[in-house]
Amino acid sequence: MQIRKKVVTVIVPGVNSISLDLVVSSRTTLRTINIFWGDATSTKLKVRVFQSLIALPENVNISFMDLSAPHAPIVR
Repeated sequence: MQIRKKVVTVIVPGVNSISLDLVVSSRTTLRTINIFWGDATSTKLKVRVFQSLIALPENVNISFMDLSAPHAPIVR
């Protein structure tokens, strides 16, 4: 999945603060997930973490993901 094709909104309130809204689909629904990206470092790792987390069945209903610390992501 290419993240850039899913981006609906990008908010950059500061140099180290990027937030994205992505539209993702599951088998039955489309939904928007707000992602707190943090800064622009570790982009490849953040993409891999996003893809891994979004693929997990237990994350089918999440609406928020914090990838600012990609080794310790948060989902809600």
